[in-house]
Amino acid sequence: MKLSLPTYPDEIVDVFRGLLGGMELYKGLKTLTILSYHGPDETHDLTEIEMELFKQLLFAMDGMDEVEIGNLCFSEESARDMFEFMEAHKMSVSKFKIFEGMECHDFLEI
Repeated sequence: MKLSLPTYPDEIVDVFRGLLGGMELYKGLKTLTILSYHGPDETHDLTEIEMELFKQLLFAMDGMDEVEIGNLCFSEESARDMFEFMEAHKMSVSKFKIFEGMECHDFLEI
C-alpha cells in the first residue's frame, strides 16, 4: 500500500499520531510506503513523546515485509535511538527504510 501525506506537517508528532490511527490496517499489509510532501529540509530531533509514538509505530509495522517512510529527516541521535530500540526488541531493522538516504547500519556505526 502506498500513502502520501498532502502537506508537510507543522510538527512531526502530527505525522506519528496520524499513522498510529491506521494500526489495524497494518496487520493485513505486507508492504507500506508513506511519502510526505517534501517541504523544507528540517532535521527532527525527537522529543521523548515523539520517540515513544514512533516506537509504537515500529511495533505496529513490524509484521510487514517492507516499510518505507520517505521525506522525513531525523537527527543522528534520534535515528540511533530508533535503531538501538529495534535491535533490542529483535525487530528486523533491514526491512525498515525510514531515513533520508541512509540505512540502519549507517546509524549503528555512529
